[in-house]
Amino acid sequence: MFRLILFLSLAFWQLTAFSFAKPLVLESVYFKDPSSALTLEQVRTAPFQVYQGSLGLGFEPSAVWVRLTLSSATAAPDGRAAEVVLQVGPHHLERIDLFVRTGGQWTQKTRGALFTTAANVSPDGMHNFELTLTSAEPTQVFLRMEHTGFLVTQTGVLLKADFPQAMAKRVRAITVSMVLALSLLGLGLTFYILDRSLLLLVYCGFQLVVVLFVASLSGFLALVLPSASPEVLTGLNRLFFVLRVCMTVVLAWALLKPHKLKPLYLRGIQLLLVVCALNVVMLFMGEVRPALRSILVVFTVLPLWHLYGIWTATDLPVQQRRLLTLGSVVYLALVLVGVWLNLTEAGWLPGVGPVKQVLDLRLNGVAVGVVFFGITMLEHRAQKKKVAQEVELLREQALQSRAQQAELD
Repeated sequence: MFRLILFLSLAFWQLTAFSFAKPLVLESVYFKDPSSALTLEQVRTAPFQVYQGSLGLGFEPSAVWVRLTLSSATAAPDGRAAEVVLQVGPHHLERIDLFVRTGGQWTQKTRGALFTTAANVSPDGMHNFELTLTSAEPTQVFLRMEHTGFLVTQTGVLLKADFPQAMAKRVRAITVSMVLALSLLGLGLTFYILDRSLLLLVYCGFQLVVVLFVASLSGFLALVLPSASPEVLTGLNRLFFVLRVCMTVVLAWALLKPHKLKPLYLRGIQLLLVVCALNVVMLFMGEVRPALRSILVVFTVLPLWHLYGIWTATDLPVQQRRLLTLGSVVYLALVLVGVWLNLTEAGWLPGVGPVKQVLDLRLNGVAVGVVFFGITMLEHRAQKKKVAQEVELLREQALQSRAQQAELD
């Protein structure tokens, strides 16, 4: 069990956050259109703001324009065209319109989760546009984005010759993330077959939702459900995100259920579950933004409330209390920093680190699995120790009985 925990810990940090090649991007700027009605000609003279790395604007109801100035350094001196690929992510962005000047005219291409089907989904979980740079001067392209949830986006441009290698790297990262998520689900089911406990059942439910969530993030669901419309696939992505938070609440409760808990903690967990249920109802009613805002509050409050439950439980063993406290503190730090980075205009921050995206594909349950299997290991050791103590007690009682019998004889 210890080797398993060590492997999961190392595997988590081997899954690097997705980065985007930007050697051909000279400048990245953005502009928020509150009316969501401005045309390209009107936006071209708008007051754009410079950003670097990824762009996080939180729950942004406005249309967001991004202007990229691309280098022409790769164009040959004889005027030969340079083939490049513009990558825009993540996959769940609902609508992306690209405007590029071709032959003296502006042309428009549209991508996004609401336009993704099994026929055009990219295996790297990105929205890719092929461009041809012919000008000897830097080229400007415009992106118009609309998204119902919290908007976090990254863009990158690379030579078409380098694109297969970059795609293979991203596909490998997605594959590793999915394999780890499925492996954790398999481990949970195996342990549940051997020991049919409520905690293991809840963990299996949690990890199943995680597998579905990761699949929806990468666009894999479009291949698994080829007949599903883009609207249905987008709705499933939102639903799996909400269910993931709901199952995290249930898992937190299941971890502490065997111990003596304060009534206030239990009422708090019940309240969080009621909010989760209401969020699911709001999603089906079409109230997407209120539901996502509310579930993000639950996502942030839960680790704090779980810490309260850990330290008010009266019969929690010291080792378990320490492990649960450490896990909750790390989880809380990731949540707080991740929410701040994604819900504020923090585009100047570098696109690296474990918390740059709330929807990073490393949210595949590995971090939770480390704590969960650690608790399982401690409980198994405690159970073995208890059995050994009971056996020793029975042995002592048997010796005492024999001694008493000898005295009687």
